[in-house]
Amino acid sequence: MRQTKITIAILCILWRFLTAAPSVWAQGRQVVVRVRNGTGQPLVGEEISLLSSPNDEAITPNCVTNEQGKCTWSVSRGIYQVQFVNRNLDAVSALAVAEGGLAHFGITVGDEDIVYHFVLYQDSHIYFDQTPDAPLPSPIIPTLEDLHWYEDLKTSPAPAIISLEVEPTQTAVAGLPTHTPEPIAETPAFDKGTPRRRLALLIPIGLVLGLTLHLIWKRRGKTNRSSAKLTDQGEPRATRT
Repeated sequence: MRQTKITIAILCILWRFLTAAPSVWAQGRQVVVRVRNGTGQPLVGEEISLLSSPNDEAITPNCVTNEQGKCTWSVSRGIYQVQFVNRNLDAVSALAVAEGGLAHFGITVGDEDIVYHFVLYQDSHIYFDQTPDAPLPSPIIPTLEDLHWYEDLKTSPAPAIISLEVEPTQTAVAGLPTHTPEPIAETPAFDKGTPRRRLALLIPIGLVLGLTLHLIWKRRGKTNRSSAKLTDQGEPRATRT
């Protein structure tokens, strides 16, 4: 009877160990995310979510950075994504992680504990920190030249440009005659040397000349009459005796 109880107890202990083993094995590595601001101070109160790949399942609960700017998870080996819940990636970083089939910062966890360092830059975006031991952080800001598809685009030959000449066509409708538009006759330009043009130019010239001669003749007539009047007034008149 006593041996039976001991056997049952051993089986219970083995059962509990076997059922708990996967979770124990899965929680065997520590991954730490450390975040600083642009001045090197710890970023406190930043909410971070750790997602396991490839199913993007969050390791609950989300972590909020402590007074040292750190968040810590115990996870198994594998690939994970670090999501800063209240912040978005910049455009180039989003393209960079998308090349790897991710939506957030990708990290790997191996056989040992590991620490990943990030910095909140002055453009309000998060980047990897390449100088975690320095007083001031140095963000790793990706550029378009760092992307694989951009390099392929620069080295790929330019596509050939094909030009097509399209001639206008008419679609004939059954039962209706095909109409061909007639060309519109152009109006001939007016020739400056035609008699009508010359006459139109001579008429105003003749009017101006005639008016000018009339004014000159009229002024001369007034001048002659004035001279004759003055002459008559200057001569002595004969008196009767």
